[in-house]
Amino acid sequence: MSVIKFILVLMLSLALAYGIYYFMNMAGAKKQRKEPGVPLVELTKVSKKKFEDRIEAIGTANARESINVTASVTEFVDKIQFKEGERVEKDKLLVSLEQTAELAELAEIRLLMEDEAREYKIARKLYDKKVVSQTEFDKQSYELRAAQARLDAVEARIKKRRITAPFSGFTGIRQVSPGTLITAGTIITTLDDLSVIKLSFTVPETFIAALRRGMTVEAGCAAYPDKKFSGKISIVDSRVDPETRAVTVQAEFENPSYLIKPGMLMNIEIISNPRESISIPEKALLSYGEKHFVYVVGKDMTAKKRMIVIGFRNFGNIEVKSGLKEGEMIVTEGLDKVNNEQPVRTSSEAGATKS
Repeated sequence: MSVIKFILVLMLSLALAYGIYYFMNMAGAKKQRKEPGVPLVELTKVSKKKFEDRIEAIGTANARESINVTASVTEFVDKIQFKEGERVEKDKLLVSLEQTAELAELAEIRLLMEDEAREYKIARKLYDKKVVSQTEFDKQSYELRAAQARLDAVEARIKKRRITAPFSGFTGIRQVSPGTLITAGTIITTLDDLSVIKLSFTVPETFIAALRRGMTVEAGCAAYPDKKFSGKISIVDSRVDPETRAVTVQAEFENPSYLIKPGMLMNIEIISNPRESISIPEKALLSYGEKHFVYVVGKDMTAKKRMIVIGFRNFGNIEVKSGLKEGEMIVTEGLDKVNNEQPVRTSSEAGATKS
C-alpha cells in the first residue's frame, strides 16, 4: 500500500513540475510578444552622384552611298577594269562593253565634222562679203549643227558602254565575266562608300524631346565587343510611326579604318542631360505599385517611411528627384524588420550594448 502511495505522490509531483514549467514558458513567450526587441539595421547617408540619360536602341549600318553597278544597254562585256574588294576613285573605269561599231561610226562622223566645219568657214567669209545669200549660209550652218548632233549621239552611246564609278568607294564581288552578254539592269558588282557609316534606328516617342541633331551616339557590335564607335545624330524624322509610336533617327559615324560594314547590327546608346542628383542604393527602395518609399532615420533613431519620386536607375543606384535631402540617413539593410515610426539600432550600438 505504501508503494502505491509513493507512486501516486511521485506522479503528482511530476505533473505539478511540468505544469509550472509550461506556464512559465507561456508567460515568457507572451512577454516577448508584448515587448519586441529593437530591430538591427544598416544606415547609409544620402549623397549626390552623376547621372546621365541613356537611350538604348538597335540599328543596321548602311554605307553613306551604296549602289548596284549595272549597265543601261544590252551588249557583250569587253574588259573588266577593276579588282574585287578594292577602293576605286570617282570616275574610275570599271567595265568596258563592246563598242567597235560605235568607235567606227565616231571616226566617220569626226571626218564629216571636219568637212562641215571647213565648209562653214568658207560660207561665213562669203556671207560677210555678201557673195552668198542668207539662205545658203543658214543651210551650211544647219549641216554643221546636224553633224555635231550626230557626233554627240555617238559619244553618248560610247559613254554608256564605259561603266565608271559615280563616287569613290569599295567594289564588291563581280557578277559577270568578259564575253558575258548583259542587258539593261544586269548587276555587275556593288559599290559602297564606307568613309562614313549611316546608322538608322527607332526611338520611342517619349524620348523625342531629348533628341536633337549633333547629339553624341555610341555604338557597339558583336564583331568588335571591346570597341565603341562614336557618332552624331544627323537627322530626326519629322514623323512618328502611328503603329509603333516610334520615331526614326539617323546617326553618322566616321569610319576611317573601314571596320564597320554595311548590314552590321549595332547596339546604340544616346547619352544626354548629364547632371548631379540625389542618389540612393537600389536596395533601400520600397515600391508599392507606382509609389516608392524609403525609411529615413533621424537623430532620435526612429525610422519614418517617406514617399519619394525617383528618376533614372544606373548600376545599382537610383536617382531621387524629390523627397530626400543630401546628408539624411536611410535604412539599406533590415527593411523587412522595420515598421513606420519604429525605433531602430545599428551594429555599432548593438556592440556597445553587449559590452
